[in-house]
Amino acid sequence: MELQRYVRLFVRWSWLIVLAAVIGGAISYYVSTDPFTVYESETTITIGNVINDPNPNAQEMSLGRQLAETYTYHIQTQDMLNNTIVALDLPLTPETMRERIETRTVTGTALMVIVARDPDPDIAAKMSDGLADQLILASPTNLSESEQQQIDVAHEQIDAIQIELQDLRDRRETLDELIVSTRDSDEIARLSVQRDLLVDQINVATSNIAQFTNSIVAIENRTNELSIVEHARTTKLEIGLSRSNSAILGALVGIALAIAGILIMEYLDKTIKSTDDAARELNIPVLGAVTRFGRRRDDYPDRLIVKNPALAEQLESYRSIRMNLLLSRNESSNGIYVVTSAGPGEGKSVTSANLATAISLSGLRVLLIDADIRNPTLHKIFELENEEGLSTLITLDPDDLGDIDSDSDDEAPLPEALKALVHAASLPGFWVMPAGQLRSRKSGPQGLAELSEILTDQRGSARLRKWIEIIRKAYDIDIVMLDTPPTLLVADSIMLGVSLEAEVVLVVDGKNTRREAAKKTTMQFEQLGIEIKGMVMNRANVHEESYYYKMPKNYYLSNGLSHQEKETDQKHRDELEQTSLSQ
Repeated sequence: MELQRYVRLFVRWSWLIVLAAVIGGAISYYVSTDPFTVYESETTITIGNVINDPNPNAQEMSLGRQLAETYTYHIQTQDMLNNTIVALDLPLTPETMRERIETRTVTGTALMVIVARDPDPDIAAKMSDGLADQLILASPTNLSESEQQQIDVAHEQIDAIQIELQDLRDRRETLDELIVSTRDSDEIARLSVQRDLLVDQINVATSNIAQFTNSIVAIENRTNELSIVEHARTTKLEIGLSRSNSAILGALVGIALAIAGILIMEYLDKTIKSTDDAARELNIPVLGAVTRFGRRRDDYPDRLIVKNPALAEQLESYRSIRMNLLLSRNESSNGIYVVTSAGPGEGKSVTSANLATAISLSGLRVLLIDADIRNPTLHKIFELENEEGLSTLITLDPDDLGDIDSDSDDEAPLPEALKALVHAASLPGFWVMPAGQLRSRKSGPQGLAELSEILTDQRGSARLRKWIEIIRKAYDIDIVMLDTPPTLLVADSIMLGVSLEAEVVLVVDGKNTRREAAKKTTMQFEQLGIEIKGMVMNRANVHEESYYYKMPKNYYLSNGLSHQEKETDQKHRDELEQTSLSQ
């Protein structure tokens, strides 16, 4: 269900999604430029001599990595950039060069990579190698004068000791030959002593050479030494998208923004949009939905489904609502319905008029009462005078009429004063009672409030209930429908529902009714034990209704039926429906 809801949502806003895609694609196409070529050069530097050490320690490796991170920042300093530009005579400023270079370290190593980009491959290579050279010059890689002197002295000592060591080795070989050739034991002993002394001297000389060599290595091998392990390596890059790809990307961005906007609007929109929303939020039966019809400037009579042949779809919708309403009747139902809405302007009166008309078309006898005394509308829809009506009726006492014989002729039991309150509509078996003009000692809102009190207080409601019984007997009425004020504005609909033991039909506007308002309305009726028979979705959006079936244009005429034959066909089908209901 959620998937269907989102599908309908995006179908409803498909025009906006398409428009956003077109605008986004067009803007991207016209502002984009063709891709251009850039060359990227990389020079790799190592910090320290760990890579040449056969047995490096962990401390040196860790220090090398820390120094590499430090040099990545040092290389972008103003002095370093200026020195490189001057040394290579580059046609750049330090700011421009800083924008074209970047540095990074190879994770887990003491290697640092200098990356330079430029439309000219030679300049890109010069920048990366030149920065590496300047970094090495600025680092303690080169030996100081005192360190170089120490190394020179050590080399001189090593050379002198090696000469002396060679002489000692020659003398030892000579003694070895003498010892082999001599037969005198005393002479051999003497020569052996000399040989041992030479061996000791040779060992001392060898040890001195090793010490001087270690001193040289200690001076030359330092952790903070920089060296280039790979000179500039240049590759070709294509920067940017083609215009067609930019247009596609812009269209996708436009679609994404449109969808995000739609979801935000849907989240912020607290109105009930479909019958599915109403069933889920209100937990009451859905009698049906009627799509928007007519124009805002149309007169009320033009909104009657029987007066406008173009409203075939709406007529079928009201027939479906009528069927659902009548099928839901039970033995305890007294045939009295209160039609209300949560707030004003939700199509309650037009729905009441058309639903009552649809019920009348089925062969049932209907009385439609305009109980919205504050804002009467039914007289405008049926083009009736509003001088007399419900406001007159509730001021009369039924007891003053005496007993009325309900078995006599239909209209005979009613006095002329009452007959003037009930108007026959254009259909047989259909009567309308308008609200009537103000009949109160007070004028304005106070007078309306007084009439409302008379209508809904215990005495007035009992009087109205008795009047309805009298009129039903007189005209053989099957269904009584009251168009009442919005529930959240005044309590008339609730009081009438209680006093008349009526069932409630709630009208929900598919554009304006807010969820919280509709919930509050249903809660007020439920708390008093008044049954809400169902909900009618007025001005429903076709795209929001998953079950909606669109009637063919000129449906009846396409079947060869005239307007008069249409009514006959309608009556025949309604009779069949009434027969099925009675069964």
